[in-house]
Amino acid sequence: MAKLSASFRGGAFFLAGFFLSLGARAADCGSGDPKEIHVLSSESFVGKGSVFEALQGEWAKVCAACKLVAVTPKGSSDLVGRLRSEKRRGCKSRIEIVLGLDSTALAVARAEGLVSDERVFDRGTFAFIADTKRFPKAQWPKSWKEVDAKLKGKALVQDPRLSSPGMGWLRAIYEMKALPEAAAKTLPLRVFPSWSSAYEAFMGGQGAVVWSYVTSESYHRCEEKTPADRERYLAIPLEEGYPQVEEWIALTGVAKGRGKARELVELMMGPTIQAKIATTNWMMPASTAAKLPDCMKATTSIKAWSPSKPATPNEVKAWIDRWSL
Repeated sequence: MAKLSASFRGGAFFLAGFFLSLGARAADCGSGDPKEIHVLSSESFVGKGSVFEALQGEWAKVCAACKLVAVTPKGSSDLVGRLRSEKRRGCKSRIEIVLGLDSTALAVARAEGLVSDERVFDRGTFAFIADTKRFPKAQWPKSWKEVDAKLKGKALVQDPRLSSPGMGWLRAIYEMKALPEAAAKTLPLRVFPSWSSAYEAFMGGQGAVVWSYVTSESYHRCEEKTPADRERYLAIPLEEGYPQVEEWIALTGVAKGRGKARELVELMMGPTIQAKIATTNWMMPASTAAKLPDCMKATTSIKAWSPSKPATPNEVKAWIDRWSL
């Protein structure tokens, strides 16, 4: 695969400037429905062949006179930072919906009154993805207890301050307690600013293992042209499993046109769009009724781990501080 498609888990949605002082929820700016609905999202949700492209076609059937506009943060994947900026703009904001906040970022957005009416859009599970030509199955760890010995100096990971998978890496260390902190700090071969930069380096042969999503294996199984390539890039199953992630859709705290915005959210949570998530956004749809293609079913056996309660923003800040030392 010479080039990754833009819709294949492109960016990360975590935040620089993560912890500002909490603010009150902004006032509703009215219920009038504009002709344009603006959706704030990362690049992974937009572009050719993306779930957003599919959504545009379906939305045109519902509201032929309406226009759907994707807004992606420039220079970073900081969705919460952009929501803060929109809140400061008040009723001049033109963002009605945000798509792609992970649960950690959502907790911050909720606390600061940046979002409302939140719903899970899709979900996934983090995992080590191995290039089996460079790291054969016989050498794989079978549990997290073996990860330090067998993956040390091999894995490409992401910066948790900038990347949702990077935050997933910290969750494995501090929330799941799958790996001691000292071992986790020496395990990576290299730390990248984003998922896309790490995965491109992995595909370019700069590492034998990359921290990614279980559905990265699904992408290769579904999209590669030869049987050998379809079996080359695989998720490493570990007995204890991996942290699960949910990506959310919500109205912004200053959303105008809430009627149309809510109608659009309902469309996105409906069967037509949910059925397209698996092979456009390469995540598992929130709807359990959505049918998965056969090429994705092998990865559903990877064990997913979830905490009994989500981490608080202060706990996450402490993780980042400890990791950065």
